[in-house]
Amino acid sequence: MLQALSDGNQRILVSMLEAGEWSVEGNDVVIKVAESQTVVDMSLSTDARRLAIASASGVLGRAVKLKIIPGATVASTAGKRNGADRAGGPSSGPGGRSRAEQDSVVRRLQEKFGAEIRTVIDYKDKR
Repeated sequence: MLQALSDGNQRILVSMLEAGEWSVEGNDVVIKVAESQTVVDMSLSTDARRLAIASASGVLGRAVKLKIIPGATVASTAGKRNGADRAGGPSSGPGGRSRAEQDSVVRRLQEKFGAEIRTVIDYKDKR
């Protein structure tokens, strides 16, 4: 499914989903992601949803529905991130996000304004 989404130029969605916890419950493919409902809604267009459902249905051999559950606590590990390079997504992924979360300025802004990290542009590999 991730490869089909990557081929469909849905790299942000691929990045979000590959870090999630996947399960199949009956006829539902359930993916728990760490992002908020707003981020999920912005990332998952109608075309992307159709592509994901068609791909998952093809792999499972039956019609399935897609459920993306936002706000879950998902531990990101290097093993889960190996798919980003294969799928053509950004290799920095949660590495950039985790560095941003550790940054003292970012933490201070989160505490002071109740801010959340929405977008991380990691220029570390561009140097």
